[in-house]
Amino acid sequence: ADSVEEPTAQPARPDVLPVYAPVSLPQGNPVDFYEARANPVLSDQLRRVVDGEGPLPEVLLFKRIARAWRLERTGSRISERLRRLVPADINRTREVEATFYWPTDADPRAWQQFRVAGNQDESRRHASEVCAEEISAVIKHVLHLAGSAPRSELAKTVCKVFGMARTPAEAEARVNAVVDSMLQAGAVLENEGYIRRP
Repeated sequence: ADSVEEPTAQPARPDVLPVYAPVSLPQGNPVDFYEARANPVLSDQLRRVVDGEGPLPEVLLFKRIARAWRLERTGSRISERLRRLVPADINRTREVEATFYWPTDADPRAWQQFRVAGNQDESRRHASEVCAEEISAVIKHVLHLAGSAPRSELAKTVCKVFGMARTPAEAEARVNAVVDSMLQAGAVLENEGYIRRP
């Protein structure tokens, strides 16, 4: 009798899905960064990065701005300054260890999109830099293609989508935490170690 192979989860194809790409910002003078006259420029840059790259974590957002101003470290002083300048109408969601900033008009409760890694290193992200809603969207996509997958295989595939060559324990734990939330919400089911859509 012919053996039936289990469907394996395949990463999404970058040529048919949106690729994550960092926003390019003009270089600023680090001496001017703390000047009041830089405030509107910084607020505008914060919005540009959030609208172009969001949802993204606060630490990555502030790092992106600081590097554009040729500031090598993003310490508490820089973070506090930028936090005060984030436009008030930008949505935020809070997870256990991070605050994520969302593009204008984006509704985190209805979010179904995700971005994949492309050929450029800049498009690669760690699972910790991706919000739970985007991880959930990748999980649904992978299960739609594969039918079902063991937790460990699912975590590896999700991490590959984001451009991670390996799946360290903390990345697998992050994906599994999202799987657990999806199980509680009834968005996925688990049977004998396999995760599948309802």
